[in-house]
This record gives sequence, C-alpha cells and structure tokens, in this order.
Amino acid sequence: MPVRSHAIQAAAERSTRIGMLTPSSNTVLEPVCAAMLRGLPDVSLHVSRFRATEISLEASALGQFADEPMLAAACLLADARVHAICWNGTSASWLGIERDRALCAAILDRTGVPATTAVLAMLDALHALDLRRVGLVTPYTGDVQDRLVDTLTREGLSVVAERHSGLSENFAFANVSEADLTAMVEAVKMANSEAILVLCTNLRAGPLVPELERRLGITVLDSVGTALWDALRVAGVPPEGSTDGDGCSTTPSDPRRHPSKSTSRSHCPHLPTSDRALNILLLNPNTTTEVTDAMVAVARVHAAPGTEVLGRTAPRGVPYIASRAEAQIGGAVVLEMLADEEEPFDAAIVAAFADPGLGGARELMDVPVVGMAEAAMLTACMLGRSFAIVTFTAALEPWYRECVDYNRLAGRLACE
Repeated sequence: MPVRSHAIQAAAERSTRIGMLTPSSNTVLEPVCAAMLRGLPDVSLHVSRFRATEISLEASALGQFADEPMLAAACLLADARVHAICWNGTSASWLGIERDRALCAAILDRTGVPATTAVLAMLDALHALDLRRVGLVTPYTGDVQDRLVDTLTREGLSVVAERHSGLSENFAFANVSEADLTAMVEAVKMANSEAILVLCTNLRAGPLVPELERRLGITVLDSVGTALWDALRVAGVPPEGSTDGDGCSTTPSDPRRHPSKSTSRSHCPHLPTSDRALNILLLNPNTTTEVTDAMVAVARVHAAPGTEVLGRTAPRGVPYIASRAEAQIGGAVVLEMLADEEEPFDAAIVAAFADPGLGGARELMDVPVVGMAEAAMLTACMLGRSFAIVTFTAALEPWYRECVDYNRLAGRLACE
C-alpha cells in the first residue's frame, strides 16, 4: 500500500495511533506520555528515534536536526499507519520556528500524515489563552537559552524571568531532580508573569504540573504535555479528559471551563471560544470517502487549536464530479447533507472545485459557507495580480470559466 494512503485508511479505524519523533537519548517522553494516555484506552503511542545526543550551538550539534534523518524516522511511523505525527522536541526554539513549520509540511508531503511539534503546540497554547508574559525554565546552557529568549520574543512573547541548568548532554536532562525543577519554576514566577514554560521534552516536569499550578496559581505549560495535546487534536481526538491519581493529565482539558486567566488551567489547553469546540463541517459532494479523509487530515493541520473538522461524504452521486450535470447532482446532495447534519457546526466548506451547491447553501444556512474554488481564487488574487487554474482535462475548462465568471474574477484570470 502506498505510504500516502496509510493516513486515509487509519482515519476509518476506531483506535487512534499517535506517532512521536524523539531524539535517540530521550528517556522521559515515553513514560510520561503513557501516563497521560492512561485514561484513553483507544489511543496508543508509537515512537521513532533519530540520533541526537547533544544540545548546543556547535555545528555538529545543530546538524543533528537536519531534515532527512527526521523524515526517515517519520516514514517509519507512517508504516504503523499513525493518525498524527509529532516532533516532540524543542530544536525550533533555537533554530527558528520556521524550521518546525517546514518540517510539518515535509512530513505531510512525504507520508500523507498530518504533523505538529512541541514548540508549535506551546505557541498555539499561549496564543489561544492570550498569555504573553512568561517565565522560562530549561536545562540548557546560557547561549542556547539566549537563543530561546530571542525566538520567543520574535513570536510576540515577553520572557520576564528565566532559569536554566547549564547542561548540554541530552541524556543528562532527565536526571534533573524534581526538587531542582520545582525550585526553578518557583523562581520564575514573577508578579507580572502570566504563564511558566518548561521548554524541554526530556525533563520530568509533566507529573509536577498539576500541583505547581495549584500551589502557585499560574498556568504551567510543559513541552511534553502540550505536544501530546496537539497531537491528539491533529488526530481528531475530542478534548474531553480526566486526571489520573499520579497527577498526569490523561487528555487535554479545556480552559473554557476556567472562569479567568488567574485560575489554574490544565497544561493541555484548547481554544477558549464558547461552551464547545468550534466545529467546521467539510462537505465532499463526491462519493469518494478517501478524498474526504485526505482533505480532513490536511484541514486539521491548519485548523486553530480547539477546532474540530467534521468530514462528510456524499451518500450518492459520482466518485468525482467532472461535468455540469454531475455538479447539479452534487449541489443538491450538498443541500441535503447540510439539512440532515445532526452535529452542531459553526461554518461549512463545500469541498469540491466549482463549488456545487454553494449559492443555495448560503441562502439556507445562517452560518458561513465557504466554497473551495471561490476561496482559492480570492486567495490567489491576494498573492498576485492574476491567477491560473490547472486541471487534468480540457473538458473542464468551460465549466471552470463559468465558475470564474460567477465570482466576477474573469479580469484576473491569466489564461486566454
């Protein structure tokens, strides 16, 4: 079976497999994640490693995080048909956030599996909760810590206090004692700080978070916990959870349950928008479920934290709409799918080019309805003065031109 089809088949299965990429010398990730997942029997953790043993700014240490070894490890996870892949490491905090964004795109392109990272998850959590002033705790050396502060500052955060252990051997990070971790967290709790970040996935901070939050009265975000939260989100696991007796959150809890920022939150937040997650209904007017699953997987990568993407496939019609007549059938089915939907939703996407049924859907619905073709063309107009449409057969050209005309964009179409 082609690697790209693994995520499609996995999406139809009941169990959820979370893939984690980790440095070869990490010893904390697996036991801490296993404890957090204890309350989710239908979720399993699968880990792939690549060689990384030193954290420093030396060229040899920076080279450990080259793309190819990490992509090779991701491909091994794809063989297990995981639903999401997470780079559960913090290298982007000193190499630059764009490295992680590019890595996620490369993983999706190479394996067909949506991806996230510990650093991107941490930033998403902070922005979702509107937290800007942070204390920073790491095991790293001073020069690496300075890079981290610079990176966080570029992302709009203010590091009001920091503590670091001065270590460079990755294996040694796991030996930082609970007492030392607690002391560092306590030391960076300043009067004007809104959150404390423990930024390293080989520190045993996760089990300490609930008690630290209770005692200090401040949000504490641990890299391992936030990374697991975001991996579950990308894989489509609902944001309901509980806490084990050992203090490890088993699933991401929802900060909307907390009345204010001053209230202690779980270290696995979701976007505080309303009493439930924001639901986006993705409607495929074609009958091919594999296409629906692939589109949902991509949408979940780009959706904001707390957003649920609900994929729906046309129950009747054609496998791929390729004519005006088939589009008319697909448009009618879109309206039926909207009318029959039982789950509450906040917006809908007509996920087929030329947007069959879009106009009728907007007449009937009191929520935003977005067409794939309309959105693509308007986005293209923002990126340049003109745009072109690429398709697989000339037979579709007249119909697509009509779609351009309907949206009054003929003057921006580059094709003659």
